[in-house]
Amino acid sequence: METIHLRVDLRIPQDMYDFLSEESKLKKMSFEGLILRYIQERMEQQRRDATGTSE
Repeated sequence: METIHLRVDLRIPQDMYDFLSEESKLKKMSFEGLILRYIQERMEQQRRDATGTSE
């Protein structure tokens, strides 16, 4: 799999930061890992929707 290096700088509200902090502790993941997991889940959902399959 080819990868692309991407750097993102975000400003987020305190409540979103608090949520990410709690989720990252619960799932033992970094903020980056949580964001990538969310994107991957959305991509997979769109693929399932496009092909009409479900898990």
